[in-house]
Amino acid sequence: MATDTLQSAVRMFTSQASNPVYKESDARAVTNAALVLIRQLPVARNAALSYFGRRFDDAANKYLQAQVDKVTGNPYNQHYNEQLTYESLSPIAENFSELTKDKSWAPQLSKV
Repeated sequence: MATDTLQSAVRMFTSQASNPVYKESDARAVTNAALVLIRQLPVARNAALSYFGRRFDDAANKYLQAQVDKVTGNPYNQHYNEQLTYESLSPIAENFSELTKDKSWAPQLSKV
């Protein structure tokens, strides 16, 4: 059973993680897959952390662009949803902070 979960996480992560354009539902699935990989397949740590970094960078860029558009009156990002962005990043932040509490992971994550 755990092998099936790991294999499905690997498939999901490798098929979607490098895709720059994604639906939010896909992003959540890839995030969950990355969290499984980071816990169960340590060799995937760098790839999962890199993906998390890209997600945070994308979210920060969208937020900053929405703020600029608001100030300049540009309607380009009028559909930006700050709450949706927060909800999509919350699982990463929550699970990452849990990993840093784990004695076996904390030293590894601090090296990254």
